[in-house]
Amino acid sequence: MTRNLIFLFASTALCSCGGNPMDRPHSSAAIDSAAAYGQRDAAQVADSTATPMQREAAILAIRHKEAHMRAMGYEKAADAYIKAAKEIIPDSMDSKKQCNN
Repeated sequence: MTRNLIFLFASTALCSCGGNPMDRPHSSAAIDSAAAYGQRDAAQVADSTATPMQREAAILAIRHKEAHMRAMGYEKAADAYIKAAKEIIPDSMDSKKQCNN
């Protein structure tokens, strides 16, 4: 009985403290998480073993995720995501350069 109560209390405490950072999209945890995902996704484009098609697909996926975050109302997270991606691959994310090539 005591073991069950301890488990119930511990699991309740853990559930109330943790969770998905995007449950609070304007929190610093959500913004940091979005930036980390932007870096991770941009690393796929920067990968020297990726083919040009794989790089283009990764860039399109990055832009899609940014647009999706904005559509969901996560403006700050979208800003952090795309800023982090641009830090890794600035030339690939510049839409003006993409159109002129």
